[in-house]
Amino acid sequence: MPLRKVPGLGSRTLRSLTGLLEKHNGTKLDGSSYWKCQDFLRVPRDDLIDICGEAHSEILFARCRGIDPVHLEDDDGGLSKTVSVEDSYKRGSLRTIGGVQKALHILYHRLPALLDDRRVDSDRSDLAYPSTIRFSARFVDEMAEHKRRPFVTLSKQCKFDGKSLMVSAETNERVNIMRFAVDPLMKQVLRDDGKLDVTKLNIAVTGFADIVIGVASGADGQQKPMTEFFAGAEGSGRKKSLVSGNAGTKRKLPAPVQTLDKLFQTGKSPARVPRASPKKRSNAAASGEQPPPPKIDPSFLAALPPDLRAEILSDNQIQNAERSRQNASSSNKMKRGAGGNGRIDNYFRK
Repeated sequence: MPLRKVPGLGSRTLRSLTGLLEKHNGTKLDGSSYWKCQDFLRVPRDDLIDICGEAHSEILFARCRGIDPVHLEDDDGGLSKTVSVEDSYKRGSLRTIGGVQKALHILYHRLPALLDDRRVDSDRSDLAYPSTIRFSARFVDEMAEHKRRPFVTLSKQCKFDGKSLMVSAETNERVNIMRFAVDPLMKQVLRDDGKLDVTKLNIAVTGFADIVIGVASGADGQQKPMTEFFAGAEGSGRKKSLVSGNAGTKRKLPAPVQTLDKLFQTGKSPARVPRASPKKRSNAAASGEQPPPPKIDPSFLAALPPDLRAEILSDNQIQNAERSRQNASSSNKMKRGAGGNGRIDNYFRK
């Protein structure tokens, strides 16, 4: 297996290892050959640690032996965050902007079919539309034609009307929506200067509305928008329930909880606990007293299950009692140190 194909071993690392590979293999490469994994395994580990570090050297050694120690986490079949289509071309077969547009026309027909399949798998089919489209092209760099892989890949992306793309059922209308968004990006990436030689084209869409940055999993393991867990009963005629993933029981949430989407629509921020003025904070610090306990937002408590709400209130009472005991102890020490007088400045006048 070519050493350059090993994940985690890039061109810079390979250049750094060239001297060691030549030394311990007793040969130098010409333009038609390449280093292999068996060549890498002949290099002593101590020499590799000086260049790659101990942890990375162990990973490269394992991969060259066909073992990948990196743990992979399964997303349980979650929704795709990016959907893309691409096609490759022989060198010299795609040399004009007109030819690129014809090749893109084929991709315009392939992408909507994949988006329709993704919408079927989504729990919120009404939100299964993208908001960003990206155009990528790989072409031959005339300044690097003497190299073994003289290619350059450039990408540009922009916002586009993905909702109209998913709502429309007409093939031609869908194609026009994508072409209208991709054409300006293509003109920024490719130059029709007579030296164009494209070998790969890619169109990708992302920013789906049914995938929220902060998501939570329900009892069924499916991704759900966070707003579903805090949705109130206003306008729905029934109360929402919070599902516990461990016991599988439903707990009722009270109605007067304000939903997150309404906060963003109205531009109002949640109520904040008022902070003490700098003067009050300085007086409290001078007297050695602990700051007053923070108040708990009633709306936050109302959104919690009864058992969790009782636990939080109990912990808060214990913290308040401990804080009061510390304040009383500090006050007594101040009085004894000042000769029974509560003012600290009298202590320094003696």
